[in-house]
Amino acid sequence: MGCKSPEPTRRDRAASALGLEGERKEALDRFQKLYQEEEAAQTLRIRVRDLRKRADDRMAAGDLAGAVTAMEQSSELSPDDVDILIDLSRLYGRTGDLQRNEQVCRRALAREPMRAEAHFRLGRVLSERGDLPGAQSSLEQATRLEPLSPTYRAALAQLYMRVRRPEDAVRELRFARRLAPSDPTTGFNLGLGLAQTGNMPEAAAELETALEQGLREPAAHQALSQIYRAMGDMERSAREQLLYEAQIRSQEPNK
Repeated sequence: MGCKSPEPTRRDRAASALGLEGERKEALDRFQKLYQEEEAAQTLRIRVRDLRKRADDRMAAGDLAGAVTAMEQSSELSPDDVDILIDLSRLYGRTGDLQRNEQVCRRALAREPMRAEAHFRLGRVLSERGDLPGAQSSLEQATRLEPLSPTYRAALAQLYMRVRRPEDAVRELRFARRLAPSDPTTGFNLGLGLAQTGNMPEAAAELETALEQGLREPAAHQALSQIYRAMGDMERSAREQLLYEAQIRSQEPNK
């Protein structure tokens, strides 16, 4: 016959009860710690949200400095939030602080290398700082990541114009025009690009279309005047020059 297991003694039962109590205490301690961490995280999220709202409110009130301060505080509390870094870049773009703008763009890309808008904004900053090769690399990467953005393609086209690559600029502007056919600014830019490549008839057509679409840009009439003069149409050239001068006068403050 097999031997029966010995009945647990009172001491064994007490030890087992103490072990269970210890496990329960450890579980409660872990739960309490997790609760406190979540509570702290929630408090932080609320604080960050409030600071971002304050930045929006300050911006709406015309207080750009106040908006920057609030967004910087938000970024300090949540340094890995790429959306906040992008918002901060937008604000630095308005203040003209190129150094800080470049810094936050690079911080954003360090955390999210495939963020197209961060590449785009870095490209714009580098272009303003005169680093045209760096700007070109960033803007080309932005268009690769978001090939259907007319804004990114137009910015790349402007950069190509600066580095004397008008044919590449026109290619990007044609693409942007197809993506945003009702945007008069894109048509205006394409018209200027075509004029630089010597395609005067198409340049004139794009500028005329942009004006028909509601473009209110005196430079469009000035460009058309020059284009029609190059085409030998002096009557149209003179008419566009008059329209250009009239728009310039209308923008002058009343004396």
